[in-house]
Amino acid sequence: MRLGTAALTLAFGLGIVELVSAQESGNWFTRMFTPATKTSAAKKTEDEAAAKAAKKNAASASRLTKAKADLERRQAVCLKVREIALATGDDQLLKQAEQLDGRAWELYVAVKNRLVDSRRPIGEVRAKDLGLNKTSKKGER
Repeated sequence: MRLGTAALTLAFGLGIVELVSAQESGNWFTRMFTPATKTSAAKKTEDEAAAKAAKKNAASASRLTKAKADLERRQAVCLKVREIALATGDDQLLKQAEQLDGRAWELYVAVKNRLVDSRRPIGEVRAKDLGLNKTSKKGER
C-alpha cells in the first residue's frame, strides 16, 4: 500500500511539472535536470556589466604597467647619474641621484595606491577617512 501511494504521488508530481512547463521545448526529464536559462535581456545586461568591468580592469592594468615602465626608466637614469657621480667623485651629484631615485619610487607607490584605492570595496574604511592619521598639536584632541 505504501509503495502504491508513493508511486501515485510521484506520478501526480511529475504530471504537475509537465503541465507547468508545457510551454518549453524538450521532454520533461531534460527540463527537470537542466538549469533554467536566463532571459535574453538578463543575459544582455549581465554581458554589458562584465564587459564594463573588464574594460575598467584593463585600463587599470595598463596604467599600472605604464607606471611600472616609468619607474624602471627613471631608475635607469638614476643609475647612470650614480655611475657618473662615482666616476667623477662628485658626492653632491651622488646624493641628488639617490634623492631622485627615492622620488621615483614614491611616485610609483602613489600611482599604485591610487589605482588600488579606486578598486577598494565599498564600505571599507581607511584611517585617512576617519582622520586618524592626523597629528594633534598640544592642547588639541
